[in-house]
Amino acid sequence: SLTFAVSDAQYTMTFAVMLAVGLMISTVTSRLRWQTETLRRREERTRALYRLSRELSETPGTKDMLHMALTRLVEFYHRPILLLTPGPDGALAVDAGDPAAFAWTENERSVARWVYDKGQMAGAGSDTLSGAVGLYLPLKGIRSTVGVLGIRPEAPQEFLDPEPLQL
Repeated sequence: SLTFAVSDAQYTMTFAVMLAVGLMISTVTSRLRWQTETLRRREERTRALYRLSRELSETPGTKDMLHMALTRLVEFYHRPILLLTPGPDGALAVDAGDPAAFAWTENERSVARWVYDKGQMAGAGSDTLSGAVGLYLPLKGIRSTVGVLGIRPEAPQEFLDPEPLQL
């Protein structure tokens, strides 16, 4: 007969041991799946960095470099990207990307300027000036900030994990 009745205490112990082994295997499998996904993302990021550095080293002009970087960053993040650099008068100007995707208002410009001046991340999903539409990151040169990178996240919490920001 097909019943789930335990008639001997020995079988209860066997069941408990098998249940514990099953739970341990499940935990290890879950952890391996997470580690595999993390490694896959790191490999993807490393490949993108290598391709970007190779293409930038082959690109002669600054404007062409910015457009090449924009193309690769959009491919990697699948989000709207802005690249801003200071003009001769010191004002930040959009050199690559579509400002309309960021609802390019005075508020967004002031957040980008703050990031450029302070050399710190600010905007959507950060602890500073989080009311902005975009998340803005300083592009640091050898001595100072040389520009600002803007990313428009789909959700404010999208970039809480530091790994995507390392690129």
